[in-house]
Amino acid sequence: MRHPADPKSAHEAASELGAAIADGRCSLANARLACAAIAEFSDARVEKSGLRARLCWTAMDSADAHAKAIWRAEDALRQAVRPMINSCAAKAAIEEVAGQYADILGWPRIFDILREEVARARHTARWR
Repeated sequence: MRHPADPKSAHEAASELGAAIADGRCSLANARLACAAIAEFSDARVEKSGLRARLCWTAMDSADAHAKAIWRAEDALRQAVRPMINSCAAKAAIEEVAGQYADILGWPRIFDILREEVARARHTARWR
């Protein structure tokens, strides 16, 4: 929640901190310290403690939204490639579908999901 007098750039930085928390690039404690530092060195005409709290809220809201987006993308990827893997589709076709999620998940995470789905398909194929 942004106060009208809060600097927009401070809240944008807090949003980036939230994305870093969700990606695992930053811890919650470090993000809180960064929000405190941003608030301390801000030249806004608002109370520093209030700005610090609002920046922390912005970071946590962003982390929650980013984590949900990652989860939705992982789920959508699994739902898209599972029938393709079960039907022994071509590797290029599977990678083309998986590439649609590269912006959100990144290729290392996509390859992990594909490995998990192939292992799941092999395991269930043994027990059919």
